[in-house]
Amino acid sequence: MALRPAGGGVNLTVPVGSYPWSVGLNLTTATLRVLNLASSTFSVISTTTNTVTTTVAAGTSPLSIAVNSTTNHVYVTHYDGTVSVIDGATNGVLASVSAGSYSLAAAVNPSTNRVYVANFYSNTISVIDGATNLVSAAIGVGAGPSAVDVNPTTNHIFVTNQLGRTLSVIDGTNNTVLTTVALSPYYPFGVAVNSLTNRVYIAMGGDAGAVGVLDGLNNTLITTIAVAVSPESIAVDSTKKYVYAAACCGISSTVYVIDANTNTALAPLASGTSPHGLAVDPNNFVYGANADSNTAFVKSAP
Repeated sequence: MALRPAGGGVNLTVPVGSYPWSVGLNLTTATLRVLNLASSTFSVISTTTNTVTTTVAAGTSPLSIAVNSTTNHVYVTHYDGTVSVIDGATNGVLASVSAGSYSLAAAVNPSTNRVYVANFYSNTISVIDGATNLVSAAIGVGAGPSAVDVNPTTNHIFVTNQLGRTLSVIDGTNNTVLTTVALSPYYPFGVAVNSLTNRVYIAMGGDAGAVGVLDGLNNTLITTIAVAVSPESIAVDSTKKYVYAAACCGISSTVYVIDANTNTALAPLASGTSPHGLAVDPNNFVYGANADSNTAFVKSAP
């Protein structure tokens, strides 16, 4: 992966499709896939050259994208509750999987080759076996699951239930809900796991914005860190222990930065118009989508 110049601010923006919303980073192939909602495509960006190498049709009404770096399979969720399974080498569709209703987000456990799909209207998490592309389980969670992430080390899955104002913790071994964590008065949106520290970070909104910090060992909320505007997307640099939370959609052009060692907010990063969908690489570069300016961004972080 290319080393980019250090320093604050936007280092680079790359034009992509219309209304980019979700990103999937494959460290093995050095590619970033940016899902463009309005144009129903995803742009494939080489993170070595920072250029779009191809644009691929994503199917009808796509909502999110996730990548398994081990198998090089790409998963695109759709409004109609289906998940497209795509070969990352050819960008050809391998399968279409029926998951639930309004499949809003997905996350991959590369260790078990399982894909977890949050179905907003079904109030379920669908578990897809990445080897067979079949749904192996449907797990009931809280109201309006909107985001999901996985700790491959513990095989625990964390689901934000936006309408229920809760977080569901799932044991990936037996597909059962271990506990449900109350997050009221906040509405939870994005979630990201640091598998090295077993900390879980939750982008939360409501009357005020915050980032919640959960101890993944006992599933208790350690603290909430106030930010100015409600963040929707979140990502964590497990090595450097920085957390990035993006506040989106016409009200902000900010990516908040949290020092996970002290749970304090640092100076935010200016990202561009309406940042959404974040990913971090081991060189401490942050990737994301600027929804209202039809660009992807690459930023050096602290």
